[in-house]
Amino acid sequence: LLLLLSPFSPHICEELWRIIGHKDSICLMAWPKYDEEALVQNEVEMVIQINGKVRDRIMVAVGSDEEALRRQCMQSSRVLEQLEGKTVRKFIVVPGKLVNIVAK
Repeated sequence: LLLLLSPFSPHICEELWRIIGHKDSICLMAWPKYDEEALVQNEVEMVIQINGKVRDRIMVAVGSDEEALRRQCMQSSRVLEQLEGKTVRKFIVVPGKLVNIVAK
């Protein structure tokens, strides 16, 4: 953390670096490496709306097709409760964001 803060507050970071026991200056240390694998998302949270009102949220695999989303939405107890006695007219998908079910 001190390495990341050192460009913004070099004096205090240098002092703290010495206090925690390092002998070399913080400005001589290598910048931390990042893991590209940690940046890749395997799942995304999607909002389920019924007639434009948010009713549930589900986690789905990235790149799920519309049919898989439809099946997963229809397994949600909250969605089934809201659709009870109604006919689904439209199933609108905004990839990676939301599913809107129009029912009457």
